[in-house]
Amino acid sequence: MDVTDGGCSCSIYRGPLDRSTQNEHAHWRRRYQRKGWSAAKIERALESKREDRQRRRDAAAEFCGAVEHIIKSGGVVAVLAHGFQGRFAEEQVRILSHTAITLIEYLAGEGRLPEDTVVTVT
Repeated sequence: MDVTDGGCSCSIYRGPLDRSTQNEHAHWRRRYQRKGWSAAKIERALESKREDRQRRRDAAAEFCGAVEHIIKSGGVVAVLAHGFQGRFAEEQVRILSHTAITLIEYLAGEGRLPEDTVVTVT
């Protein structure tokens, strides 16, 4: 099953490492300053980025909750995270490995998974 949010899974998948919010905002602040943006315009842009990050966190948490519900209902979930470069139905996906983790481990990691690894959550 392909799980997406608006045609992309970016908002429901949290990669192995997220850049810190402070580093990300410092990066964007410097970039906007180099472009000559006003302080007010920069703050509006950064606030928009904060809101977008929160929406992604909410969607990722909702996905984790769905996985939790399936497992607590007696199911097993296998997840594969892959950064697609082409069309979903056409791209050749190379699975690097398989691993299994408990629901507790999955939730503690906030759904972070290694790419191209089939992760079975039990």
